[in-house]
This record gives sequence, structure tokens and C-alpha cells, in this order.
Amino acid sequence: MASLPAQHPDLSLHLTDSTLTPLITSSSSPSHLDSLTSLASTALTSHSAVTRVNLGAPQRIMVEYPDRGAVILQSYIDPLQHHHHRRRRRRHRYHQQEEEEEEEEDQQPSSPESRPLSPQSSSRPVSSRAGHYHPGHDSQPSSPTVAAPAATMDREDPPPRLVSVVVAGSADQTREARRAAARLERVGRAFQREWATDSLKANGDEVAA
Repeated sequence: MASLPAQHPDLSLHLTDSTLTPLITSSSSPSHLDSLTSLASTALTSHSAVTRVNLGAPQRIMVEYPDRGAVILQSYIDPLQHHHHRRRRRRHRYHQQEEEEEEEEDQQPSSPESRPLSPQSSSRPVSSRAGHYHPGHDSQPSSPTVAAPAATMDREDPPPRLVSVVVAGSADQTREARRAAARLERVGRAFQREWATDSLKANGDEVAA
């Protein structure tokens, strides 16, 4: 995780929480750290301002300077937003699978029992066991599958919301800056997952005690 800035030596990378505590930084001096911290603080202020528009929670903000100057990428890594997004995707896949199974059942040929009887066979019994139920012989309808409840995030001690900042010296480095921002986001989510796991373990130990 700490080697990420070394993979992008021409960029300035910074990952912090909402209290501006740096988790990853490529700052090389106190003044450089102050500049990156100021950008992270500005990102939090921008997040609050953009949220008031009621268009949803912002994910990224990109700042471009004229004459192909510097580029700043600010990403917001909200654990609750990511958690809800994953739950929506799971529900969508579940309903899509149900629809596909229903379509397959509709396309299957009907069974002999469901076909209309011919006039010659209408007076004959279809089966010697018709109208009788024999436990252990006739198949019972299978019970519906109950999906396991999705794991809920511990709201007593949720993972912190993180902010990442990537600064490129010129627009020519925009593509690399995007890659670095995506990597910072992945690292941030991994940190949040580890935080949530440790929190669940700690709560479990308290309950066991």
C-alpha cells in the first residue's frame, strides 16, 4: 500500500480520512503535505456543496487548469454508498436469474399429463394411482428457496469515509492520473473492508465475553 506513490513518481498522491489524517501520501516536505491536506479539505467542502444539489452522492471531481496545465482528481470513497451499490447489483442479478428461469420453463414442452386426452382415452383412467396420494412415492412440490439475508454493515463503528487526491503536473499525465486514482480507490476500499472485519471481530469478542 505504501509503495503506491513509488509507482507514480511524477504524480502527487494522497489518501486521507474525513479528519484529514493521511493514510497514504507522496509528500516530500511539510509544505508539500500542507498543500495536499488543503486539497483534501477542499474536496470535503466540495462534497458537501455538491450534495446539496440533490443529485445523489458525488463520486469524483476533476479540476483542469487552462493551457493544458495541472490536473487534480478527487475521489470520495464512501463505505455505505459502495455497500448499497453492491446490494442493488445483487438484487438485480437475482431478479434477472428468476426471469431467465421462468422463460426456460415456458419454453419447455408440456408433460404428457398436461396434454388434453383424446376421445378414445378419455374414458380410461390415466393411472391406477390417479386420485390417490402415496407418501414416499408421489413427489411433493419442492419448497421455495429462501435466500440468505445479506450481511449488514455494522453501523455502530462503520469504516471511515476516505478522500483521495491525485495531482498531475500537466494534462499529458491525465491518463496516468486516472489510473493512480483508481488504484487509490481500490486501496481505500480494501482498508475499509479490513476496518469492518476488525470491527465485527471486536464486537464478537465483546459479546462472547
